[in-house]
Amino acid sequence: MSINSNEGNDFCNRYNEVLKSDKKKMIAAAAACTIVMGAGFGGYLYYGAYYASGWHTHDGSTYYIVKETGEKALGYQIIDNTCYLFDDKGNAMADGWHKYRGDTYYVKDGVVQRGKMKIKGEEYYFSEESGIFRTGLCEINGGEYYFDDHGFPDTGFDSDGGYYYDESGKRVTGWAKINNVQYYFLKSGEMAKGFVEIEGKIYYFDDDDGHMATGWQDIDGKKYYFSESGAVHKGWMELEKKYYYSDEATGACAQGFAEIDGESYYFNDSCEMVKGWITIDKNRYHFADDGKMTKGWYEEPPEKYYFKGDGSAGKGFTKIKDKYYYFDKKNRLLSGWNEIGENVYYFGRGGVVADGWEDIDEDTYYFDKKTHAAATGWTNTDQYTDDEKKKIKEFKSNVSKLVKFEKDDYKKDEKPDEKETQKLEELADKFGEKTFNAYDRKVYEKFGGAVFYQYYFYSDHTLCTGFHKINGYYFYFDEETGKKATGWKTIDGKRYYFGLTGAAAVGEFEEDGDKKYTFSNEGVLADGIVKIDAEWKFKKEDGSWAKSEFVTSKGKIYYIGEDEAALTGWHTIEDKLYHFDNDGKLSKGLFSDDSGLYYIDKNGAQKDKWVTAGDKTYYFDGDGKAVSGWREIDGTEFYFDSDHVLQNEWTTIDGKKYFLQNGVALRGPVYIDDKYYNFGEDGYLKSGWVSWRGQKFYNNKNGTVVTGWKKIGGKRYYFNDYGMMLINTTVDGYNIDNDGVAHKAK
Repeated sequence: MSINSNEGNDFCNRYNEVLKSDKKKMIAAAAACTIVMGAGFGGYLYYGAYYASGWHTHDGSTYYIVKETGEKALGYQIIDNTCYLFDDKGNAMADGWHKYRGDTYYVKDGVVQRGKMKIKGEEYYFSEESGIFRTGLCEINGGEYYFDDHGFPDTGFDSDGGYYYDESGKRVTGWAKINNVQYYFLKSGEMAKGFVEIEGKIYYFDDDDGHMATGWQDIDGKKYYFSESGAVHKGWMELEKKYYYSDEATGACAQGFAEIDGESYYFNDSCEMVKGWITIDKNRYHFADDGKMTKGWYEEPPEKYYFKGDGSAGKGFTKIKDKYYYFDKKNRLLSGWNEIGENVYYFGRGGVVADGWEDIDEDTYYFDKKTHAAATGWTNTDQYTDDEKKKIKEFKSNVSKLVKFEKDDYKKDEKPDEKETQKLEELADKFGEKTFNAYDRKVYEKFGGAVFYQYYFYSDHTLCTGFHKINGYYFYFDEETGKKATGWKTIDGKRYYFGLTGAAAVGEFEEDGDKKYTFSNEGVLADGIVKIDAEWKFKKEDGSWAKSEFVTSKGKIYYIGEDEAALTGWHTIEDKLYHFDNDGKLSKGLFSDDSGLYYIDKNGAQKDKWVTAGDKTYYFDGDGKAVSGWREIDGTEFYFDSDHVLQNEWTTIDGKKYFLQNGVALRGPVYIDDKYYNFGEDGYLKSGWVSWRGQKFYNNKNGTVVTGWKKIGGKRYYFNDYGMMLINTTVDGYNIDNDGVAHKAK
């Protein structure tokens, strides 16, 4: 096993230099040639006092004369490609182990042994070039080698596994493939572990066994990708149609959000570049097909989205360039009407959240400027005037004072302030039982401060206009603007008082001791008929209430009873029967209830009288009720249907067919629509024999009268042009007997 082919020559040259410098040991060259005999040191040629160059034996010692110097060889020498050791006198060393100049040799037969040999049955190894016997760690020509106790080069990893020695025992540095595993050893020979930069590239070697990493690796919580050559990948990389990015400095693969060349990307736990939608920490993001983070407006028809500066999708109310938008739980932009939580919102053109006043589909709405919610109920949108503010503030303060004043605790105060008490008593008078102030207080205590707001919105969020009843109180909102009316107002010719709260006053009020007002249940100032609580009353021009008399208001007739309330239902007044509806108005014309049909005018219900209403005729009996069915009136029978209407023309009654004229059934023979019928004595149509005033007739099945010859029951009869059956006469050669039966004349 060769270590270095120059090792022996270098060694000899070193010792020859030493030898040349030793002048004391110079020996004169032999004058005569020495004849060399035998093998090794077998003879020499002697010339006088000097030796010739070559081998010589003298006095039992063997030495060698160097030709170039004529001196004895000393130390370690290679002669004819064989290694020798000479002592400091130039004599060749005996067989056995020798130390020379710190190195160990073994001499056999005078020759320094090289390579393998057995000594006392054990095999040893000596340098193939120099014959030096080495053990342990040795430095040779700048390299480090390791030999075992018998001098053999130690191959493989050392006991700690930190170094590796090749077949020559040399400690390996640089790249090494061992058992098909790639390693790298530093200049010191130490096995590389962890990250190592080699020729400008970064590699990673396992912290435990030092093998070079390839492919995907998890290192200290980060992922890396190493090529087949072991170099860590840097920058963009595509593997199996998936994209990755590694840090340009460290090679660590990007995970999570990453900023690359001014663009934002996201890499999942596997370091794969994300495309499309992804949810991160409860926020949604979108990345284009090239992985770039989507920002700003983005559409996936029909849906629209918005991504903020950090890439997160807009959610809930989102402000974009001074305008608000709303994105649902799936980050979709909402448009049109939407119910969110307990509120309703409107998102107009482009999804902009409506705020303030908006006209939508011909209706008016108001949206809170802070919350954007569509208004419902009482809503304050306008600033009060200074005068309004002052009045409302004073009113609230007065109510608060009165509440305190009315409490027993105040009255039990041992030393109440007399002036203050007097002021409160005066204030209590201003809020007396039938005052407008008391009414406003009642409204305020029911609604709270919201009742002072100027607008009201229905449950569907549309602006309330006109009259509207809220929690039992009437309010009026301008038909155009929707603003609530307050104080005195004339609407459609009627007077109302809406006070400070806007609630229309109802009932009776007294102001300033002598001013009295009465308002209907709808808030109309009394002028004529008016409803107060559950009763209708009539106020005369002199201000008094009507009593026990007929009154007329706006074309309607009422009767006010002794209790000053309008009568309702049936009443007999001055022996005449009248009916008044639930509002006290006289029922006029045809009127029906469960008892029957009546006809009423200013003179009461009609009795025993014919009445024509429109194209219908009725008859009302002594009770004032319209009759129905057959009814004899003034000796004549008339027929009225179930609706009490006098019948005309063809009518079927109880399965019998009549022809009525002004309700009276026709009898006997009659022409109707150019057809000749006979209703007989009973007044209804029937087929067969019919009698009328002592004459016999015969009707066809449809009730028309038979004329001429007719065979009936196998017998022949003859009826003249009027349908009367002939008797005791001869017609067409037939003798007709007293029964009307015809016989052939003899």
